[in-house]
Amino acid sequence: MECNERVLSFIAEWFDPHPQIVKQYLLKYHCKTNEVEMKDIQTKRIFLKKTKVPPKIKEPDFFVGANILLLSRDLKLIEYADSVTRRLLEDVDERTVCVLPP
Repeated sequence: MECNERVLSFIAEWFDPHPQIVKQYLLKYHCKTNEVEMKDIQTKRIFLKKTKVPPKIKEPDFFVGANILLLSRDLKLIEYADSVTRRLLEDVDERTVCVLPP
């Protein structure tokens, strides 16, 4: 899927081991520049300014349920943050389970 100028937005969770809490962030992935930015949802403060992601992380790695290692933090993408991202990825992100009887 080619998204050019589009920005994919997700709600991401990160478990902070020191206070033993789960923090939620708004994670925005800029497809064209391969950059991310993050905002702390609870405090509404910028957590990470627009930063290049490692070259091994690409657009197909961003989907609901994915775990992404970003700046030594294991982030889990738990849901879409906006309707544009949902519309773009919902069909692509479809999964199927097949159960075969013995």
